[in-house]
Amino acid sequence: MYVNFEYKEALARATARERNEKIISDMVVNIVDVTEEDADRFYQRELKRLSRKFTYMRYHSFLMYFGVLKPVHAIPGNRT
Repeated sequence: MYVNFEYKEALARATARERNEKIISDMVVNIVDVTEEDADRFYQRELKRLSRKFTYMRYHSFLMYFGVLKPVHAIPGNRT
């Protein structure tokens, strides 16, 4: 079950990062100075604003989706 949680959290962080990049891009286009502290503050704000339902995936659906993927060592010809 921990993999499912980590997947959802990674998805939330990636979404917040993309939204943050869009905000900063728009600010730069409008010739507004953006510091690292501002960028971090915007990222944290977007992360908090992101609904966890946005990254909703039932555990059963997660298992079904990732259950069809084969482990790397099970692929024929792979010697890792």
